[in-house]
Amino acid sequence: MVLTAGLLLNLALSFRAAAQFTAADLATELVPNGYIPGANLGALGSTVSFTFTTRVLYAGTFTVPVVRTLNLTPGLTNVVVSGAGSYNVGTGAVSLPGISIAAGGSDVVTVSFTMPNGTVVASGNVSSPNVLPVNDPQGNNASSASIAARQPQSLLWSMSATAGTFIPDNSTGQGFRCQQVDLLVSLQNGGSLPAINVVPTLTIPPGLNILSITRYFDRNISYNPATGVVTLPPIAVLRGTGEIPAPAYEEQIDVITITFTIPESSNTLPPIVGGVSSSTVDPNLSDNSSTITIQPVTPTADLRTAPTGPASVMVGQPVTYTHTTTNAGPNLAFNVQRTLTLTPAPAAGTVTLPTGATYSAATGVVTFAPLAQLNATNVVTSTISFPMPNAPVTVTSNVGSCVRTDNNVPNNSASITTQVLSPLPVELQDFAAVAVARDAVLSWTTASELDNDRFEIERSFDAHSFERVGSERGQGSSTRPTDYRFTDAGAGRQGYPLVYYRLRQVDGDGQASWSPVRVVKFTSLSKATVGLYPNPAPGRTTLDLTGLPAGAYQVRILDLTGREVGMYELEGAGKHSLSVEGLLPGAYVVRVVGPAGNLALSLVRD
Repeated sequence: MVLTAGLLLNLALSFRAAAQFTAADLATELVPNGYIPGANLGALGSTVSFTFTTRVLYAGTFTVPVVRTLNLTPGLTNVVVSGAGSYNVGTGAVSLPGISIAAGGSDVVTVSFTMPNGTVVASGNVSSPNVLPVNDPQGNNASSASIAARQPQSLLWSMSATAGTFIPDNSTGQGFRCQQVDLLVSLQNGGSLPAINVVPTLTIPPGLNILSITRYFDRNISYNPATGVVTLPPIAVLRGTGEIPAPAYEEQIDVITITFTIPESSNTLPPIVGGVSSSTVDPNLSDNSSTITIQPVTPTADLRTAPTGPASVMVGQPVTYTHTTTNAGPNLAFNVQRTLTLTPAPAAGTVTLPTGATYSAATGVVTFAPLAQLNATNVVTSTISFPMPNAPVTVTSNVGSCVRTDNNVPNNSASITTQVLSPLPVELQDFAAVAVARDAVLSWTTASELDNDRFEIERSFDAHSFERVGSERGQGSSTRPTDYRFTDAGAGRQGYPLVYYRLRQVDGDGQASWSPVRVVKFTSLSKATVGLYPNPAPGRTTLDLTGLPAGAYQVRILDLTGREVGMYELEGAGKHSLSVEGLLPGAYVVRVVGPAGNLALSLVRD
């Protein structure tokens, strides 16, 4: 091969050029613009951009030809590429012309566009035909960045009602006539931007008996009973939960609670309808409104009443009567009204009444405080007293309630009569009866006795029909105090919570008189016989039923609204582990019902 002078010159220049670019370090950087720093969020519909910078990290006096590639998410609108570049809407590729960059220099391209609803991703790269890969660190040739859309306002309207059972949003549930309903309404902005001029609307059935109505955070609220419209003044700005920095809780939520009773005469109720609108755009209107319908139904409740009192009392001595009402079920009874009619009517101011009761001397009627509701199997008692007049007293108890189906109306009323008692030949100083375990223990003291043959102890389970269960020999005639004691063994095992006792004093000639009646109350279940530990409970707790007799017990866990969150069938005389891991932290009620009675225990979930 013949080397000419020209060929030698070209080879020398080539070797010199190769030597100049073999150590060049090419780098790119992508920076998003028009977003929230630290969050990479761009406002939906606003103009944002990426800055694409290419650098030659090389100290020298020569230039380097570079090839740049840049790709964005396809489908962008209003795209502007600085310089001579262009954007392909179908592929997302940005075409950039080839350029040369001086050693130590850089070139900047800006691509702006309208922020869509989603995330825009950009990736870039740089290379050079004159730089050997082995001499160009590849870690900084490529770069990427992204911008996610800041969601606009997202108003979330939610309602729920509790009428014995829980009624969720956009559903229909039942409630008993006269039953209390707790309505909860919440409004929240779940977006990343504020909602402007937020207008909530709410309509509930007209003519309701409103027990309470509250709008939290000092916001105004009112109810029009004629139309059912609940007036809720607009909220100027409702902040978004996704805003950065996060706003205060009360700035992003609106909460309303209304408590009312279902009308007694309603066969149907108009639905509860609510919703929200605003001056700003909400991309999802499906959760801006909701409806709840409550269907009134008539409860079935067997209300039973009976007065209890003494068979005879001496004139001027206090006479006491107890009005007992029982709901034999199966449903609740609402607005329960209880009265006692006294014949003849005692004078005004002579009747001792319980709290909330009133007495009319003109009619002889004692009206007790009404009960908002009486659960199935529950018993309520109220007691009055007054001096015994010089005539027999007839006491009639009555009970009524809000509309209900009662298949045994005759037991809504009952009467007893107390006779005037002649003075006893025995001066009875004291007479008491108490429960000791399952036994009834009676004790009495006489100050003096005249021809007293014996005391016969009589027992009754209904305060009407008494039977003899024992006797104690009297002292004949005595002027000294004498103490007596009698034990009715196993009386509490008969299955009656109340047992009535009286003394029948018999003279030597067979004449008899009776003492006042005493009542012994047996409790079938107590907190001492049932344990719950640990309490508060982190994940599991032990229900200790070892103090109860064997048998099946129903155990229900209720939250403070009365909603059942757990139910078990457990055996008595044992310990049982209960899982509370699925319960939210807070307070609950554990109700135990079985052969020995029923009991409610408190439970706290950590």
